Amino acid sequence: MLILALETSATNCSVALSKDGALLAETTFHAGRRHSEILLPLTEDLFKIAGLAPKDLTQICVNIGPGSFTGIRIGFSVAQAMAYALSIPLYAYSSFEAALWPLRCLCRPVLVLHDALKTSFYSAYYDVSPEGDLKEQLAPAVRDLTQIQELLGSRKDLVVTGDALALYGADLQKILPKATLFQDGIGAKASHLALQCAKDVSCGVAPRENPFPQYMRKPQAEREYEARHAHS
Repeated sequence: MLILALETSATNCSVALSKDGALLAETTFHAGRRHSEILLPLTEDLFKIAGLAPKDLTQICVNIGPGSFTGIRIGFSVAQAMAYALSIPLYAYSSFEAALWPLRCLCRPVLVLHDALKTSFYSAYYDVSPEGDLKEQLAPAVRDLTQIQELLGSRKDLVVTGDALALYGADLQKILPKATLFQDGIGAKASHLALQCAKDVSCGVAPRENPFPQYMRKPQAEREYEARHAHS
């Protein structure tokens, strides 16, 4: 079992290889908005480092968002094209599932918050079982601080994670005073996807049918354009 993972949902572009459930190699580059320039060379370098080739792959996995519109679109397109060309399964994971991988041993409820700009958040809330399985308790949606406080402000055993903590950690601690904030300082990693995919393959979990990027909202430029022309 050899899995290639592509993580392009944030400013860092990350690719990883796992073999038989263990991380084999990973490389990360700060792409900014240059995912289209960085992803393929980064992937080629990873194969060279590992002494392997795309034909050796048995699965591909990718983050389908939410997050960077450009990054998600490029990562998904590359993963989809490679999976089709190699006739291998494509496993797709959300940014919420990717962020939860380091916390699956906690057996506590976890709120994942990713920055959606202007003090709003891509948010989802899960219970984590002793086996590390996820049960969705609050469906993914764009929410603001007030909505999050109303829904979860009284939870005592809550763990909060996601890239929003880097900018809004103090604000979140105020509205969720009993919660534990977990910020690993690393952000999205392809290795999290690769290891989750390896677990799913080993457990016989089938890939999503007809996966598609989960943008959850229109790009900022499109929303600004619509606002300017709303009454024209």
